[in-house]
Amino acid sequence: MEDIKSNVYSYTGIGVAIRNDDAIFAIQLLCSKGSYTTETDDEQRPTPAEMFRDSLFTSINEMRVEGGTQALKFSSLTAGYAQTWAKKVAVDGEIKKDPDYTRGCDLYNSKVYQVVTKARTEEKILTDPDAANVFLYEKVFYVGIGVEQVNHEFISVMTFCNYKPEEQY
Repeated sequence: MEDIKSNVYSYTGIGVAIRNDDAIFAIQLLCSKGSYTTETDDEQRPTPAEMFRDSLFTSINEMRVEGGTQALKFSSLTAGYAQTWAKKVAVDGEIKKDPDYTRGCDLYNSKVYQVVTKARTEEKILTDPDAANVFLYEKVFYVGIGVEQVNHEFISVMTFCNYKPEEQY
């Protein structure tokens, strides 16, 4: 008996029973629930929302550098908060800022900005003058981006800070 690879189940054996008069033919397939993984499957493929987030971050930084402003640094802390808010917006359906969007950025009288959008493409965000006023602003240096996909549209939450975000204790 040998293992059979599948994207859905790991098959561990096949059994066959045939009566002499060929009246009954039974096949037993033994499998265990869960995906079959190999050593090359260890890395998870990025979701469309993760690819959108990464592409948006890259495009914003390209626009900043082309305009003579330094590239933004990615903040995992504010990205976590932004992702949580993006999930809530996706469920609620109402595009609005997080009332606590300054979390992590509220040290030292930091300036904090948040842009929440719903778009099919990143071009819609990049060409939005209100969003561009924030992400091209020369006095923001850090960004956290959260993205959720709803049908064929992406809810994007971008939180910009002018100081390095830090966890409050």
